[in-house]
Amino acid sequence: MLPPRVAQFRVDLWLIAGRIKRFVGELWSVRLVRAIARFALGTSELLFISAVMQMGLALPMAYYFHRATTIGLPANVVVVPLTELMMPAAIAAIGLGYVSGLLAKIPIVLLVSPQGRILLIDAGGPSGPGGSQLDFGEDVVTGGTSRQQQCHNS
Repeated sequence: MLPPRVAQFRVDLWLIAGRIKRFVGELWSVRLVRAIARFALGTSELLFISAVMQMGLALPMAYYFHRATTIGLPANVVVVPLTELMMPAAIAAIGLGYVSGLLAKIPIVLLVSPQGRILLIDAGGPSGPGGSQLDFGEDVVTGGTSRQQQCHNS
């Protein structure tokens, strides 16, 4: 038997789906309400966990590093979902790396595709802080030569 609050929440969702059914049909109303509820609950969970982590780590950060940042909560909201993409790609790259170095680049190339370019560190390209070159398989992504090779040829 469900607790009363959970049962009431489910009944409320069914009532909302019944109202939406007039506009989008029965199948799509249930799917739409389910998707919105999952998104809202997932977002609130992410915000809550990020806030708890930020509050818990603020004092040690201030003590050891002499600063407490306020950007932690918005940064976690962005980084935690991206970690869901990066971890399976990293595991696949490590596993494929035992077979071939070229195969190991495939998950990374898919992750750092043109849509995933926001993951790169600065707007100048694949060079990280201090100008160090990060190899994300850019030749495969762009289909041409990398900037480092172009500079050598110039």
